[in-house]
Amino acid sequence: HRRGAGLVVCALLTIFITFLGYAASQRDGSWERVPLTDAACFYKTAYKIYYGMQDLGIGQFHLPWIYSDRVHAPLVPALSALSMLLFGPSKASIEAVLPLFLFIFLFAAFVSAEILYNRLTAFAVAGVAATFPVIINLSRLYIFGLPFAALVAAACACLLKSHGLLHLRWTLAFGVFSGLAALARAGGPVLLAGPVIVYFVASVRGARANHQIGNQIGRRIVNIMIAGAAAA
Repeated sequence: HRRGAGLVVCALLTIFITFLGYAASQRDGSWERVPLTDAACFYKTAYKIYYGMQDLGIGQFHLPWIYSDRVHAPLVPALSALSMLLFGPSKASIEAVLPLFLFIFLFAAFVSAEILYNRLTAFAVAGVAATFPVIINLSRLYIFGLPFAALVAAACACLLKSHGLLHLRWTLAFGVFSGLAALARAGGPVLLAGPVIVYFVASVRGARANHQIGNQIGRRIVNIMIAGAAAA
């Protein structure tokens, strides 16, 4: 029930922000009529992956990326290419992935705030995040800032739900989202090293203070190694 309310609120906020972005882009003189240089490059990559999927098959999506844009990570253009396979090639199909990542970001923020504070704070955090100017701008731009932020936020939420890295399922989910973050932005997951180290040390100190240390350090280390394998 509690998580369901958070899902609904984050979904409604996502729809609202997406609608506002679309309405603003249709106004005369909108700067969104002409994409930024980086965004134009990513549109091109998405189209190349899409046509590569049509010619070579979905399983070979990486080949067009390798030969067209090895500098930027492939996750977002590849998802956009899948969207074009479903809905046809268009700018709207390419950008259809942006609301998905906005929702992931908002719900991850909600979950993290609920764990750290309380439910009321979680709703406030989701609302503030959805209306923060940087988030609004990134939700309307086809660049990798929001997808990367969403996957990092999701990884951190899973880290908090792992109860001190003792629950394998959530530690494994942390590894999966970390790996996806690497596919969303090259070199990005290095930003997760700090939170993992701090959370590990804090969890060990908390267990030691409660005289529950036992074999928990070993379990935490093993779970981190499994998460690392999942990320790779």
